[in-house]
Amino acid sequence: MCFTNITNLRYQPNAIYVHPDRARVIYRICRLLETQTEELCRFLLSTTPPQHCPLPILPGPENRQRVDPEQTIEKTGIYRDLWERRLRPLSEGDRRTKDVEDTFNYLSRQDWREAKLRGFDEMGRKETEFLRAQLRERHARRAELEVAELAGRP
Repeated sequence: MCFTNITNLRYQPNAIYVHPDRARVIYRICRLLETQTEELCRFLLSTTPPQHCPLPILPGPENRQRVDPEQTIEKTGIYRDLWERRLRPLSEGDRRTKDVEDTFNYLSRQDWREAKLRGFDEMGRKETEFLRAQLRERHARRAELEVAELAGRP
């Protein structure tokens, strides 16, 4: 099943998501499988040193519920600490808007297309905010010049 309805995340209070974001590993946030969750909980709650450490947890194709890391907590329902939410500079672009179909990070062509559209929407929003800020700056500078001109200053 392709996980496309992000609002469904809000109704999974016991779900654990990981964000590996490392080379040659899925860059998207992935929900842990029941077996991965159980193994992690056993490890963390163990009173004796376990024989096997499940960390790092690296998601694979079987981790079918995935979320774009660029999306905010309001959209995903997934909380992340500040150190987990490095904002990418505009110069790096949005990984979702690549032209090459990414079957490694996206489970289906439809999943990839939907993420790409979300990426373009976000880029448009950021560009609009940037242009509005520039316009406010220009208006403020123009107002300063008019005040200075009325006061007789150069």
